[in-house]
Amino acid sequence: MAPHQQVSIRQTSQQTLTNSILPSKPKRRTYISRTLYKAIEFRETTSFDMLLLAQNLLIDGEALYQSRCVDLEEEWTALPGVQASGNPPYPLQFSADEVARINEDACGAIRGMELMQSLKQSLGQMWPEKCVVRPEQYDDVKRLLRQAKADLINQLAHSEAEVVAWEKAWPFDS
Repeated sequence: MAPHQQVSIRQTSQQTLTNSILPSKPKRRTYISRTLYKAIEFRETTSFDMLLLAQNLLIDGEALYQSRCVDLEEEWTALPGVQASGNPPYPLQFSADEVARINEDACGAIRGMELMQSLKQSLGQMWPEKCVVRPEQYDDVKRLLRQAKADLINQLAHSEAEVVAWEKAWPFDS
């Protein structure tokens, strides 16, 4: 998601929460507003990013989390918790080869997510959300997925071994 989209979503969330959650009593409103503001402000921090990535580890995969850990080294000394702890050294160390592999894996993970999003958009309302398809759409969805599979293999496979790998890994065949 682009940074300007994230800011827009955060601003909308903040306005919605502020307008809908705050009670009518002024004294309590101030307390809740301050608490709510701190919570929303926390969402802008590196600590929140790391917690969110860890929460989504099984969804997004290890590559993005490792990539963020590599990036975190640059901002380590600026983190409030690190400063409060007496500026301990960054606890992780990566060799140049490991950093290159992590970056390559992260790029591959992002590319895979983009391909899946493209597939989802191409199927539109026929996309099998949570692998569930309405019975009356089943044949159409299977046909569209077979076509999408053929298109992706033609686009991405550069050898017979890659064709076989795509055939084997395709998640929509039963």
